[in-house]
Amino acid sequence: MSAEADTYPLDAPGKADLIDSSIGEMSPFTNLRLLCPRRGARDGSPASQLEKPMRAHSERDTHGVLGLCLSPVDLAVSKLAAGREKDLSFVTGMLRHGLVDFELVDRIVAEVADDRRESVRSCLRRCQQAATA
Repeated sequence: MSAEADTYPLDAPGKADLIDSSIGEMSPFTNLRLLCPRRGARDGSPASQLEKPMRAHSERDTHGVLGLCLSPVDLAVSKLAAGREKDLSFVTGMLRHGLVDFELVDRIVAEVADDRRESVRSCLRRCQQAATA
């Protein structure tokens, strides 16, 4: 399990750097929580990620702040779009353990920007092959 959590202030994108520098790596927040928020990006991510987020909210744990989390399928597509080996290994594990379904992920990949779609789909096929090997 990773101690990193990508963050992106949906309603105030200009605050991304402030959040990253205030509670990011090596900050008192990170040392206390054992969690390292880091600035996330939306480049190449399908629009579906903003249409069906999962809500994370509790008065006790989030002090009333609402967090929006990607669904497992959208997380997989986001990691496929990033295309790093660690991300592809993560998606392979998601597929292998049934956290996401190949066909459903492939349908969401169809929403990725045209110039990135085939690359993302190729990564998905690679992960599926590794997951079933």
